[in-house]
Amino acid sequence: MVVFGAPNTGKSTLLNTLLGRDRVITHDAAGTTRDWVASDVDCAGLIVRWHDTPGRHETDDDIEAEAIALSSRLETEADLLIAITDHESPWPNLNRRPDLRIATKTDLGTRDDADVGVCALRGTRIDELVHLMRSTLISDADLTSTRPWRFD
Repeated sequence: MVVFGAPNTGKSTLLNTLLGRDRVITHDAAGTTRDWVASDVDCAGLIVRWHDTPGRHETDDDIEAEAIALSSRLETEADLLIAITDHESPWPNLNRRPDLRIATKTDLGTRDDADVGVCALRGTRIDELVHLMRSTLISDADLTSTRPWRFD
C-alpha cells in the first residue's frame, strides 16, 4: 500500500492516526516528510505495509529528490495505490490510476470526487476508510470463504 499526495495534505497525520501513535513527524510546513516511511497498519484485521511518501514536487534538495524518485518505484509495485489530497490541493499526478482517492482535512473543507473523506486529527470516518482499504484488497466474499488463500 503506497500513499501519494502533494506536500502538507495530511498523509503523515493520517498514518499516525491509523497507527494510534506518533510514528511520523508532522508539521504545518510543507515538506516535513523528506523520505518515505513504512509502517504496518491494521486494516480491520488485515495487516498491511503502509508507505508514506514525501509530497511530490520540484526540489533542489538532493536527499528529498532521491526519496521522491524512490517513491516512484514504489508506485509501480504497490498492491494498493492511494491518492490523497485536501480541499485546496489537486490530486497527485500518478503514473497509473489510483485504487482509492482519499480526501483529508474534511474539517476544513470537502471534496465530491473522493472515495472517502476523513479528518485524521478528529478521527472522522477513519473506521470507514480502514474497511474500504481492506475490502479493496480482499473482497468480503474472500474474507468469509473457508477455502485456502493463495498468494503470488
